[in-house]
Amino acid sequence: MKILTVVDRLSRGGTARAAEVFSRGYRQAGHQVAVLAHREGGIRAQALTQAGIEVFVGGQDDEAWAAGVEAADRFAPDLIHIHRPGMANPVETELLRRLRKPDRRVVETNVFGRADRSDGARLIDAHFQLSRWCLWRWEKWAGRNASPGVLVPYPVENDHFARPPEEVIRAFRADRLGVPDDALVIGRIGQRMDGKWHPSLISAFATLTRHDHRVHLATIGMPEQCRGLLAQQDDEVRSRAIDIGFIDDDGLLAAAYAAMDVFVHAAVIGESFGYVLAESMLCETPVVAASRPHKDNSQIEVVGHGVGGLITRSTAGLAGATRTLLDDPDRRRDLGRRGRASVIERFDAEVVTRTALRVADHVVASNNPDTLRRRLADDNALVSRVGDGEVRALLEPLVGPGSIREKALMTAVVTPGLHRLRQKLLGRG
Repeated sequence: MKILTVVDRLSRGGTARAAEVFSRGYRQAGHQVAVLAHREGGIRAQALTQAGIEVFVGGQDDEAWAAGVEAADRFAPDLIHIHRPGMANPVETELLRRLRKPDRRVVETNVFGRADRSDGARLIDAHFQLSRWCLWRWEKWAGRNASPGVLVPYPVENDHFARPPEEVIRAFRADRLGVPDDALVIGRIGQRMDGKWHPSLISAFATLTRHDHRVHLATIGMPEQCRGLLAQQDDEVRSRAIDIGFIDDDGLLAAAYAAMDVFVHAAVIGESFGYVLAESMLCETPVVAASRPHKDNSQIEVVGHGVGGLITRSTAGLAGATRTLLDDPDRRRDLGRRGRASVIERFDAEVVTRTALRVADHVVASNNPDTLRRRLADDNALVSRVGDGEVRALLEPLVGPGSIREKALMTAVVTPGLHRLRQKLLGRG
């Protein structure tokens, strides 16, 4: 089979990473693969080319964009795998109109679990959702006439991240963090996005330092909003915060993860997957993450409460849950080992690629959405429906205080009529 991977750009972000890993996985499985970066290339283009995968690059202006799409069209794929945010986008719709042919099928990795109710959605045969949470919410938003959805998470290259030897970890803590031997380090790694990091990280850190002088905070990519909040803390709190600086090396990044006793994650918009969570668990560093039930909330599933760490019902529980793990090194080690095994079992690149190709086989063999929907439902190796009970089971065991406001917002968000009214008021169709 000839497979064309489509992404807007081949940058360092999670979407581009997933597109690269899927493409190499398809090639290793024996398929002919090419990649279209329809907006711009990026750092991942060279790695793809070195792997023997042809890369077509478009551009920001109409002429360059059209040239990239035409080059991809000449590749004549049997299957197009597009990575996109999920919501209606006229540029991506036009791209699919040009590439879609009667003998070509289209699947999408729906990065944010958003529903597209425009004509563009009719050009897509199946929608890969990154978690059960995303699939559950997307089904409510998309409506009965949508093409089927199916659980296909991001693929993770497990051999890129592992816990380094203890002497490497000790050296990193001493040389890069400058913390004493008995320090308890909590940390967060991520892009510098104010919409991503929740300010509760700073308040939780301040609370922990006031109860234990050994607690330090190590970060990579702290956005300006959180830097401003940290600057408002007293000298004692600020003196225990360390900015590691950008690291462009997986080995050093693994040492940074492993140097943390607990990875603390709270995101304003939640996570639709969260590569940083998987990387932390691969390095056997347990995660404390906050549920964001009215936003993206895949972190509760990717980490798994009591599997790769602890999940709190809201950001208000971060300090308490982190304190629980800092006080119990044996539990940290147990969660670290279990977290790594869980990531390998569920998200290994080869495993996820096989799942994607299994779905692709059903897509190619189906003549209409109803047939495909039946085939996916009958395949016990795939998840194509998620009930309300499964989501309640994910939320039930979480720890710490809940938020009545967030629970009410979640109900509104997943109620189709209210969601569509909100989208209309926001001018999103």
